[in-house]
Amino acid sequence: MPPSHQTDPMSALVSTRTSVLVENLASQVAPSDSQESVEKTMHLQGKKELLEYLASASDRPTICFSADEEKQLLRKIDRHVIPIIFLISFLNLLDVKGLSSSAVFGLSQDAHLSGAQYSMLGSVSSAVQLIFLPISTYFLVKIRLSLYVPVLVTGWGISLMCMGAAQNFKGLLLGRIFLGIFQAPVQASFILTLQVWYRRTEQGFRLAFLFSSIGWVSILGSLIMFGIGHIKSHTLHPYQIISFILGSVTLIIGFLSSIIFSNPSFSLAKKKSSRLRHRLRANQQGLGGHRFEAKQAWEMIKDIKSWCWMIMFFTAFVPVSGFAVFGPLIIKGFGFDGNHVMLLMMPYGALQIIFIFGGFWINRRFRLKAPIIICGLVPCIASAIVFLRVKRSHDNQPILLFAYYLTSIFAVVPATIVNWQASNVAGDTKKSATTTFMHVGAVAGEIVGPFVFSQKKQGNYSKGIFAMLVCYAACVLLAIFTIIYLWYLNKMNQRRRVARGKAGIIIDYSMLSALDAEKQRMRTSGGTGGLGVYQVGTRAFDDLTDLENDEFIVIFEAAA
Repeated sequence: MPPSHQTDPMSALVSTRTSVLVENLASQVAPSDSQESVEKTMHLQGKKELLEYLASASDRPTICFSADEEKQLLRKIDRHVIPIIFLISFLNLLDVKGLSSSAVFGLSQDAHLSGAQYSMLGSVSSAVQLIFLPISTYFLVKIRLSLYVPVLVTGWGISLMCMGAAQNFKGLLLGRIFLGIFQAPVQASFILTLQVWYRRTEQGFRLAFLFSSIGWVSILGSLIMFGIGHIKSHTLHPYQIISFILGSVTLIIGFLSSIIFSNPSFSLAKKKSSRLRHRLRANQQGLGGHRFEAKQAWEMIKDIKSWCWMIMFFTAFVPVSGFAVFGPLIIKGFGFDGNHVMLLMMPYGALQIIFIFGGFWINRRFRLKAPIIICGLVPCIASAIVFLRVKRSHDNQPILLFAYYLTSIFAVVPATIVNWQASNVAGDTKKSATTTFMHVGAVAGEIVGPFVFSQKKQGNYSKGIFAMLVCYAACVLLAIFTIIYLWYLNKMNQRRRVARGKAGIIIDYSMLSALDAEKQRMRTSGGTGGLGVYQVGTRAFDDLTDLENDEFIVIFEAAA
């Protein structure tokens, strides 16, 4: 279907609003010697340029475009963004895999670890991340992601290579500390990237692809570690070989990411770059500026749903980190040797990938979120009960292994929580702050997780497994509470719109596919072939938060 050349009434409205804003901003952009004024001037100038574009956009013939055109643009964005963030996420998770695999191949003996030192190595990088995450919120807003992320990846690659030279606990601990510093903002930056360049209905599958790296690490990582376990060296221990290999690969990816991981608007043609802004207007999630707004950060702290996602992530990542660090040792406790453990982890990874994509397909098809989370938790609760009740013996290996594989369904839970959060926050600073705050919960869980698995009862780990059971149950209750609260927010926004003379029920184009959105516009315009009138989006680029903008539609059961 060729693009329409009819003027979009909403674009005309946006043009009127932005023309006034441009004039106001122009009067604010004045030379000044103070650093604060210079920073404000740079922010206003950047915002002015974007608003000038928006003000003139209504005169352009192609503001909304056909479903086929949007699919072509989406594929081009995918080629620029998804592969590199998937590789970096894969390497980030492979680092955790490297530590747990090193334990299977004798890390404690080779590095002379004693007591809780191995657990401390598993938690220290997370503790450092907990300290640096609040600081990273500021940098995520102020620094371009295309510059910030490559520096972080290169730094942690160097840290891993330095760990290869460590021969005792102190050296390994220092390396893990620097890893925590460089890895702290990485996952949050990926979520922000998806929020900036994808409509809310498009973010789910991309998140599924990103989180599928969990499964690929279990498959490919297990193969890699299985191969490394057979390397015989008279000078290097297995954990040193693992660190050197992972560090070298990460360092190379860090250099490549500085070239590949770039703002898509720099690489796409100017005409297509302009469409990026328009197609994201229905998201109602802000302008994408680089000014830190303290009031938005404070609103995030007061927002109940921010705490819901943070606590849910904490309850999710206590068992996640426990399995990441002690999972191979738990399987070893079933009666398998180290090499068999690496091979048995491969089907676990394949199941994780299946459950992640299956969960997101069901999520999108039936427009549900909390039920997906709950359905991912119930089998894990059953598995934890099996671990606590069934004795470790050769005869019980099948049931124990089946229960362990059943926990792979949990991979869909954190991914769905992230998707849920990313779709329900607006405002540039608030998006960064909320994402970071949610990851504070994850990091806190990663700190606690390894310590609840006591090594005094190796092979059983009843204390840690009971903690997992409690966390699974708590996450179920939090998911139920969150869906009720989000439903309340939607009803509250609906009443606010009616009170201001607007329509109570409005169309959320960000939750429609390109084809469905095109059909909806046709129906709105009376089937004349015009673009129709948008019912949302008049304040989409005003950098309002989700609580400030009464046109923001909270997603409590619809998939994104």
